[in-house]
Amino acid sequence: MACSAPVRLGPFRVAVEQEREAAFRREIGFASRDDGVAPASFPAVWLCSPEIHAIISRELEGEDAIPIHESQSFSYVGPLMVGESYEMSVVLRREQTPRRLIVDAMVATLAGEPRLQIETMLRIVPRSAVEKEVAE
Repeated sequence: MACSAPVRLGPFRVAVEQEREAAFRREIGFASRDDGVAPASFPAVWLCSPEIHAIISRELEGEDAIPIHESQSFSYVGPLMVGESYEMSVVLRREQTPRRLIVDAMVATLAGEPRLQIETMLRIVPRSAVEKEVAE
């Protein structure tokens, strides 16, 4: 499993904004909660930031390939609360066998208390293979 040198990003200030959290709940079919705790998968919205998207695009520059979501995991130490801000640091690394981009993120309170670790695996797939699969 050969890996490229990791690319480190952040820390970024992220927040569980009430409107975005409510929209996320509707999008994924989760009922509203009165305790102010965000759904466990909510941090996925942070991984779609322009900064992270740009680094993924840069990693694939010159390749006729696209990243396909393979898996994602969230390991919590404590809950994320609606209305709270957090710091998120990201490490992007590349595996050659199989070809993947792995996005590891750590989220902590503004006081530095860990909240969760996220791992997202993106399989690097030749564009021609995806186009062939879609055509069939």
